[in-house]
Amino acid sequence: MYPAGKKDQPVDYSGDRSIESFVEFIKEKGTHGIEVSLVEGLHVQEQGQAAPAATPTATERAQETVETATEKAKGEVTGEDPKHDEL
Repeated sequence: MYPAGKKDQPVDYSGDRSIESFVEFIKEKGTHGIEVSLVEGLHVQEQGQAAPAATPTATERAQETVETATEKAKGEVTGEDPKHDEL
């Protein structure tokens, strides 16, 4: 970390990786002085997880696959494309 105005004098951080330790380090070593209060109970969703309603369940995906395969099979048997009706 480099204190403001002292780009040639880096300060090494060797504390643990907790928010509390890092905030304490900034309070002690920071040039401008800060006051921070930590919020408890904040839950951050892990990256890569979508909201449950936004992602189809395995059962829903399986049902869609079965329906698609059924329509395709019907088209093969009748020689018609079920998605394109001709007049």
